[in-house]
Amino acid sequence: LVMEGTYGRNVNRYGKNIEQEKTNFINCVRSVTDNGGKVLIPAFASGKTQNICLLLKSMMDKKAIPEVPLKVFGMGAKINQKYVKYKDHLSNEYDIKALSDFYSSGDEDDFASFVSSGGPAIIIATSGMVAPGTFSYSFASEIVKDEKSAIIFTGYLHRGSIGNDIRQAGQ
Repeated sequence: LVMEGTYGRNVNRYGKNIEQEKTNFINCVRSVTDNGGKVLIPAFASGKTQNICLLLKSMMDKKAIPEVPLKVFGMGAKINQKYVKYKDHLSNEYDIKALSDFYSSGDEDDFASFVSSGGPAIIIATSGMVAPGTFSYSFASEIVKDEKSAIIFTGYLHRGSIGNDIRQAGQ
């Protein structure tokens, strides 16, 4: 059993609920990509990565955000493969098959070429807290140099983590 504890549909301590957060998230993604920037979404590999992939795919299909290159790097891509492989054992609530669009080789060459490519893009990368030695850390090191780009945090950031330091510096 794999679970993630979040506020879900309830109002959280900041007075926001999941629908408000989705709207804020989509507006931020649209703003950055419309301006030609790249979006880094550091995410936990199991659960959060898949939710974000499916939300972004849905929003692209609805033309709520532009269709831009979207890749998943790190363990999240491997877990996407497992979700697709075992989709018959999962809830029909989500279009799990859509996750097959979000595989990545996850190797350094693929990552380097994607990061250096021009134009807007969305990257979902582990680790969610931007730990050193991970894809999210490598990309964050590059994205902070680009004023058109942004890092969007969608999960918990432990005090003392690099992700939390980045979030606090951006406020």
